[in-house]
Amino acid sequence: MKPLHPTPSELDALLEGKCSAIVRPIKPQPTEKGRIAFLVDQPSRFVDIRESQDFHGKSEIVNQWNSPFGSAGTILWCKETWQYDFKIEDESDSEKIFFHKHSWPNYPMNSGQYWLSPAVMPKAACRLWLEVVDVKVCRVQELTNEETIGFGHYPMPHRCEQSWPFDSHRDAFRVLWNREYGPRQLQLDKNPWIWYATVKRIDKPDNV
Repeated sequence: MKPLHPTPSELDALLEGKCSAIVRPIKPQPTEKGRIAFLVDQPSRFVDIRESQDFHGKSEIVNQWNSPFGSAGTILWCKETWQYDFKIEDESDSEKIFFHKHSWPNYPMNSGQYWLSPAVMPKAACRLWLEVVDVKVCRVQELTNEETIGFGHYPMPHRCEQSWPFDSHRDAFRVLWNREYGPRQLQLDKNPWIWYATVKRIDKPDNV
C-alpha cells in the first residue's frame, strides 16, 4: 500500500472515472547510453544497465529506482487537501467527520481551523483508492494514442468543453505534459523516460 499525491486535474479525472493511468517523469533520468530493466525478483525496482567501460562484454548497473507506484496489485491511497470536524452524537460519543477541499472549496471552517496539507492526511480521510494494474517504463514519445487517452485529464477552453482545440489526444497530452513538467530537460520534445501506471478505482480495503 502506497500513498499517491494526484495533481488537481488528475484528482478531478480520477474521481469522475475519466482517468485510467498515472504518468510521472523518472528522476534522475537514466543515462543516454543505458537501457532500463526491472528485477524479476523485485518487480517494483528498475535498474539502468549499460556496457561496462572497464570489463568488455559485461554490463554494469549505473542507477536504480523504486517505482513510485509499486508493481501490479499495489493499492494506492490518494492524498488531498483536507480538514476534519466533530459531529457530536451525544455527550459521551463523537464521530470525526472528514472534508475535502475538492468537494468543499468554500467550506466555512470554525475559528482557528484551516485546510490541512495532503502530506499529513491520514488513511481514514482517504476517499479515493486505486489498484495498480500494470507499471511500465518507457520514453514519453513511445506512448500510443490509446495510452495518452488513458491519461484522461486534458486542458479545455474555459466554459467551452464542446470545442476540442487539439488534433489528437497525443497533441493534448503534449500540452499538458509540458505544463506540468516545465523544466527544460523534461519537455516532451526531449523525450524523457517516464513511469506509466495503469490503475483502476476500488472500494476502501476492509483492513484499513
